[in-house]
Amino acid sequence: MIVFSKVCVLWNILIIGLLAPFTSNAQEPMHGNTINSWPPYMFLEDGRISGIATDIVKATFKKANIELELDTYPWARAYQITLTQKDTLIYMLYRTEDRESLFKWVGPIVPAQPMYFYKLRSRSEINISSLEDAKQYTVGVVRNVANHKFLLKQGFEEGKNIAAVTNPQQNLKKLLAGRIDLLIGSELTLAMQMKELGASMQEIEPSFNPIETKAGYIGFNLQTSDETIQRLQHALDSLQEDGTVKEIQNKYINRYLQ
Repeated sequence: MIVFSKVCVLWNILIIGLLAPFTSNAQEPMHGNTINSWPPYMFLEDGRISGIATDIVKATFKKANIELELDTYPWARAYQITLTQKDTLIYMLYRTEDRESLFKWVGPIVPAQPMYFYKLRSRSEINISSLEDAKQYTVGVVRNVANHKFLLKQGFEEGKNIAAVTNPQQNLKKLLAGRIDLLIGSELTLAMQMKELGASMQEIEPSFNPIETKAGYIGFNLQTSDETIQRLQHALDSLQEDGTVKEIQNKYINRYLQ
């Protein structure tokens, strides 16, 4: 009996020793980076980050049983953090050709929305039927977002016909104050932003659809393991199939577009 007990103890020590490297390397929380002023996708509500994209991202990580910590930054900084730091992600990110190899991707979390140049309805002298027409005017953009980079590729210039800011609300305020001529946005996003400002959508109108719309994704730092990406994509697919994603979308759309 004594010999048997000693053997059991030795086996237990051996098993613990074999397991220790795996249990000590439990996955650290991933850090999500985004902005707090892109309603209805991401915005602060009662002191916490909320919105369609945020709730879908949180639900996806919960389903995948991966811990997530969220931080908000200006978009350019959030983008750079995710490019350079391990275990980080950014949402919602348009999956464009120039970004494809810079991130690993999970999504889409938000479907593509029609994007238009918007102007004040009172600015009847602004008539746009092409990108070349728009170059006559100052277009407000958020720095380093897909729309900004698109316009630069089309020959728009900083300080000439592009005015870049750090968040979408700044753009809308500048448009309403007549400090810029145009901005690029979707009806869903602008409807909520206008409501927050106590303004009416009747004050602005779309004039031209300049950009091929893109769906919104979660972009991950390239050091993220393929296993983690697959796990999260499977979790998101499950939430789409069981109707959770649709419920989240409808919650915000019904609240702000009724």
